[in-house]
Amino acid sequence: MKCSECLDSYTDFRDGALAPGKGDALRAYMTGCVPCQSRAKRSVGEFPEHHRMVFVLREVDGCSYKEITRITDTNLGTVKSRLNRARNDFARIVAPMIG
Repeated sequence: MKCSECLDSYTDFRDGALAPGKGDALRAYMTGCVPCQSRAKRSVGEFPEHHRMVFVLREVDGCSYKEITRITDTNLGTVKSRLNRARNDFARIVAPMIG
């Protein structure tokens, strides 16, 4: 994937971060070219552990909410809240890196 395609994927994520099905756009950005992968890893590394775990399980590994609740031993509301905060943090951290 070329970097411009990665950035398009990020833009798709950013513009609809909370919309269903946007995980694919984020996953494409996070697994795209090496510079974009590096930005994504640095960004996720800044998250609190409990946000990072939920974010990676959902956005990278593609786990369902039900799977995440089981893996993390937390309720659905907590998973959704943590994921929302992690997605917003990701968007906030990555935006300045890509201009």
